[in-house]
Amino acid sequence: TEYTEEGYTAYDNYDKDITSKINVIKDNNIIKYSVVDSSGNMSSTSRNVKVINRVVNTFVTNEGYNDNNNEIVKYINDKGYNVSIGYYNLVNGNSFYYKENKIYYGASLIKSLLSIYMYENNLVNDSNRYDMEKMISVSNNDSYFNLLYSVGMDNLRNYGYSLGTKYTLSGPDDFGMTNVMDQMVIFKKLYSMVKDNKYNEMKSYFINDYFNSLKINDNVVMHKYGYWDSIYHDCGIIFDKEPYILIVLTTHGLGNYRDIVNDISNLIYNYHINNL
Repeated sequence: TEYTEEGYTAYDNYDKDITSKINVIKDNNIIKYSVVDSSGNMSSTSRNVKVINRVVNTFVTNEGYNDNNNEIVKYINDKGYNVSIGYYNLVNGNSFYYKENKIYYGASLIKSLLSIYMYENNLVNDSNRYDMEKMISVSNNDSYFNLLYSVGMDNLRNYGYSLGTKYTLSGPDDFGMTNVMDQMVIFKKLYSMVKDNKYNEMKSYFINDYFNSLKINDNVVMHKYGYWDSIYHDCGIIFDKEPYILIVLTTHGLGNYRDIVNDISNLIYNYHINNL
């Protein structure tokens, strides 16, 4: 059972925003929140969580896994592809992972995290909205650097760590390394922000067909690709009847990379509908 935090804020007429001072305690099905201002005044509240047990189907592979009875793994083995895959059903929790801990150069995937950080912290305005749109919609690097340096690498790196990523901006440049699990953290966060028609502007920038190799049928897809040299990745949220996250990381940027990712996307979609 997974609980998605709905968010919380605290505001004091003297101290202003004191959200960072909130203490959160999880006690069985109750989430307790308390905060103390600079004068020692305390306020508290709680949230009841309804827990529903469900059967969750999880399929996990590892570096040595070789199961020719699984259609997805058989396809990868037959083709000899160097790929890593992460699938997560956002409704029932079913999942599929393949070589999810393998580390890749992240390329432009870091731009997803930067956009999440800026929207969540109300940093997007008329002066930088153009850069935000271009960074996400067409992966413009100049726009990325403009926004990154306005935020600060340390702030973005620490924000990623606070969400649960491990490789945010690690490495020799301003793009960093990543793996399936890091991208899954980022896209779960992205979904939590847009699922209730919040942050629609940001959502619209992720919904585009530019290098969209995850497109399935007529489903709406929010995605971000990363491409450099032999690296090609595509990560996104597919809004099917039950929406799901799909992460595909590859080292096939010099070949028919988009066909490879789209083939995997179709195989995952069949896996998805067969496990609803």
